Amino acid sequence: MAQKKPQKVLITGANGFIGNRLMQHYKSQGIAVIGVDLTGNQEDIFQGDIGQPETISHLLADCDVVIHTAALVSNAIADADMWRVNVLATHSLVEAAKKHHIKRFVQISSIVAYGNSAEGELDQNHPVHADGG
Repeated sequence: MAQKKPQKVLITGANGFIGNRLMQHYKSQGIAVIGVDLTGNQEDIFQGDIGQPETISHLLADCDVVIHTAALVSNAIADADMWRVNVLATHSLVEAAKKHHIKRFVQISSIVAYGNSAEGELDQNHPVHADGG
């Protein structure tokens, strides 16, 4: 059985490296895409803060899929801010997606979660650092 293509996808972190490429991919497939980023700069990328889901909740209407690529990753950011965005805001976004009956929620992370290593090569057994460093 062929998998049904989504009709409308919301991508957080849409101005980021991964989010932007996902936007391009889905557009090339003829799928409606809505991007959300702290800096909305295109007609289909809206300015929004995932930490305040009430400001982007209306964008979730009629979406089939949420692809969540937004995150804070920097040694210069306080742990409390990392927790607020990377954990609490993600939880709020999941809850908002559930309220809109969105059946697919994709959470994307990156190698930055493992932080910098002076030890050389990292593998999946290396501990994850909350601050990305």
